[in-house]
Amino acid sequence: MAKRQAKKLKSLRAVEHYLKKKGWNATSAIYRHAKAGFLKQNTNGGGYTTQAALAYAHNHLRKISDKEIEDLPPVPEAVLPDRLVMAKRIAEAKKIQAQARLYERRADIQEKQWMPADTLEKALAQRAATFKSDIENFIRANASEMCHIVEGNDLMIPDLIDFWLEKSEIWLGRYAN
Repeated sequence: MAKRQAKKLKSLRAVEHYLKKKGWNATSAIYRHAKAGFLKQNTNGGGYTTQAALAYAHNHLRKISDKEIEDLPPVPEAVLPDRLVMAKRIAEAKKIQAQARLYERRADIQEKQWMPADTLEKALAQRAATFKSDIENFIRANASEMCHIVEGNDLMIPDLIDFWLEKSEIWLGRYAN
């Protein structure tokens, strides 16, 4: 009786799929294991034999129990492998873009191009208070000159100051929003 020829698996991916069909918990670790020499390539012509794959599995992998298989979520029939691969690539691209934005923002913060919102609001409030004070001081300091420009009565300066302060409050109110 002739010795039966073992089936040949061309790549590690084929080995992984073959072992999964046989009920082994084959993962991407199979690539590290092959590199470490746990899974030997066929000496004549490359590839891997099913016997070598099963021997590797017995020594380095564990069988998936029926309970674990039952607990796996069902794969919808509408999800075809090419769609799944494309969806995975899109998700990875979005993740990479989000990480890039995050790294750019962190770099900007470290380079002092960004500041915390509360610090910014406090700085703006201080500038607004200074601006308001400058307007009030301008009105008080120049009220007499304004009165002379319009050839008014000097006794009306307090009323002029009140008028300008009232109008400046309305004017500044737009910036408060």
